[in-house]
Amino acid sequence: MKNFLKYVFIFFIFIFSESAHSQYFGKNKVNYTSFKWEYIPTKNFDIYYTEGGYQTALIASEIAEHSYEILSRHWNYTPQKRIPLLIYNSHNDFSQTNVIMDIIGEGTGGFTELFKNRVVLPWEGSLDKF
Repeated sequence: MKNFLKYVFIFFIFIFSESAHSQYFGKNKVNYTSFKWEYIPTKNFDIYYTEGGYQTALIASEIAEHSYEILSRHWNYTPQKRIPLLIYNSHNDFSQTNVIMDIIGEGTGGFTELFKNRVVLPWEGSLDKF
């Protein structure tokens, strides 16, 4: 009985791992645009933006620095390195990012990349959404 349960457990792991992998089969991340990146250095951030996104980068720099001060005080923690912040001009541009290789859905409003300590988000035309 013990061996039977072991085999059933292995079978379910195999089935669920294959179904999770197969949902991305045949989907490719398409890059329509080759981006030219520029950046604005601030006290604690490097704000990267693409062509035409300078005003958005200025807004992001103010929001990021203000949030940094509040959160640093609240948690009594100061990061040791500068934080890269990548801003795309639209969600369509954002969905083409190569920062992560996963396909980005329409509902994704940004993400952080843990190991490289970066933040990636799109400008969707509204300060409220940003």
